[in-house]
Amino acid sequence: MRQRVFGTGRDWTGTLVCLRWESPIIFASFDRCCDTFMALLTDTFGRLHKSLRVSVTDRCNLRCRYCMPAVGLPFASKDELLSFEDICFAVDVAVSLGVDKIRITGGEPLLRSQLPTLVAMVADETDAADIAMTTNALLLPRYADALADAGLHRVNISLDSLKP
Repeated sequence: MRQRVFGTGRDWTGTLVCLRWESPIIFASFDRCCDTFMALLTDTFGRLHKSLRVSVTDRCNLRCRYCMPAVGLPFASKDELLSFEDICFAVDVAVSLGVDKIRITGGEPLLRSQLPTLVAMVADETDAADIAMTTNALLLPRYADALADAGLHRVNISLDSLKP
């Protein structure tokens, strides 16, 4: 299995550390690992960051000038995206470190195939207190009921223009 990096930072010695998904997963000195990552969740003002944004795709169904250049962008292939299992693992690790709010983003997250399944997995397999999503809402009428049934708590709609 290919390694995937979920986060990087520096431990108390200044050594660069990475949270990785490998098969099998081995944590040496889990307590030290938790202390290190808890420190990464605290900013320079001593505030603990308790929210995590999870980008599930880089694709979008709009071409806003500030986001999508006229020449376009190369999109990640499906095999380059994290699997739902990998996303749930990363969320579960973050929740175990004190994160309690998960926001699903993209590109446009509703373009990710089977998104309600991912929401259900995060709701069922983690202790996340709040699961939200940011969307442009073009596909929301199609998926709203399934997402609510899956465990999505809130939706933020990005309204970039009032002109059709």
